[in-house]
Amino acid sequence: MLGRCLVTAIRRGKFDIITVVLGSDTKSIRTQDSIKLIEYTYANFEQVDIGKMAREKFENWSKANPDRIHVNKGIEDYVISKLGEQKHSMFPINKNDIKNLNLEIDSVTSIEAPILENDILRQARYTHK
Repeated sequence: MLGRCLVTAIRRGKFDIITVVLGSDTKSIRTQDSIKLIEYTYANFEQVDIGKMAREKFENWSKANPDRIHVNKGIEDYVISKLGEQKHSMFPINKNDIKNLNLEIDSVTSIEAPILENDILRQARYTHK
């Protein structure tokens, strides 16, 4: 690819972004395109703590649904599930989509032994309405 290229990393508050401009005709165009990408991102996206949303939704969901999952043929009759840790919690979401962001929890109500320590019995999934 011919032309000028620019990779820019920037942080505002706790919101990091990286822009990549490839193949610009001039340094000025390259710089202006990078600035436009940065301003567009900060104007239209917001960092959302998906981990916090998941913890709150799981706690509320657990109050309405038993934490216990029945175990067929097990030493114990049931296991108690917990929400696993997330490696990354903050995600950029389009500001117009934040109000439509939804978290759904899928869960088994019973399972057959053996159950291993890290078996997934409940799963959270983010959707957009």
